Amino acid sequence: MSKILVANDTQRIWAVHSDSDTLTAAELQTVATNSSGVELAIYAIPSSDSTIYNSVTLPGDYEKGKYLYNGSAFVSNSKWVDPDTVPKGQPCGMLNEDLDASETEITCKVITGIFNGVAEINKSILFGSISEDLDTSETEIDVSDSSALAINRAYKIDNEEIYVTAINSNTLTVTRGYNSTTAATHSNGANLKNIVTNSIYKYDALIQIEGSSEIMRVTSKDSSANTITVVRGVESTTAATHSNGTTIYYRNKV
Repeated sequence: MSKILVANDTQRIWAVHSDSDTLTAAELQTVATNSSGVELAIYAIPSSDSTIYNSVTLPGDYEKGKYLYNGSAFVSNSKWVDPDTVPKGQPCGMLNEDLDASETEITCKVITGIFNGVAEINKSILFGSISEDLDTSETEIDVSDSSALAINRAYKIDNEEIYVTAINSNTLTVTRGYNSTTAATHSNGANLKNIVTNSIYKYDALIQIEGSSEIMRVTSKDSSANTITVVRGVESTTAATHSNGTTIYYRNKV
């Protein structure tokens, strides 16, 4: 059960606390303390403009801003926008067709900003080393430190390129022999470096279509046909339908 602080005029939920916490309303503010009397927060809303409700059961999918409270029930907030559907990168194109959830070749009105391969790093950079001997078939690789590594990036061990699809602590899940290189054996301590080809650090761009939480990975593009080829529903998202004319955004920084 929860305790909530609600604005009287808008029905907006200012705060949610455990029922064991105490909300004390004053003339100009409400103070939240825990069961030990330790102050947790101060909310700048006068007692005359707010109401405290005790022993309230939150909706199972409750998120801040998603619901209002009318004094007896939670109601959907029509102004709430799912943050997962708000693209976090720059716009880079626009759909020129309706998409179902299975299409992997997408026709766009504009694709001048979409590419696979990013020209930013023009020198070899060390990203750490592997911490085990590798045979040619292993797809889970232990590394000395994964803090500087990222998923959906390609790296190089000796002459082999690998593509990182997941990171769990200091273990990488990878695709071996990426970018037409050959999977090879590698010794404990071999360096992990970025890929430099004609001063280009290559990796596939991630894109997100406005209004959807689905993320796609661009694997190729055809500028003459204004099409891109993608992998649907990456990053643990679900492939969805999309409407003609919707803006395409980068998901990752480029």
